[in-house]
Amino acid sequence: MITLDNAENHKVYLIKDVLEKSYFSQRYCDLGICPGEHATIVGRAPFGGPFIVSIAGHKVALRASEASYVLVEEAPE
Repeated sequence: MITLDNAENHKVYLIKDVLEKSYFSQRYCDLGICPGEHATIVGRAPFGGPFIVSIAGHKVALRASEASYVLVEEAPE
């Protein structure tokens, strides 16, 4: 398993866990970033900027520091 900030662009990943157990874990779930959902990185801003992640038909921008709390594994085809 890897964290979302280390995931490759345009691959489908299965979200396994959110490592930060606090206010942010609920906030992530409100954005659709919950265990069991599929996520795809569709773009990255240059120079360490935010990631654009597609989750359940929505696009969400995440900082690299925020993406580092999301544990994923490559989704089976």
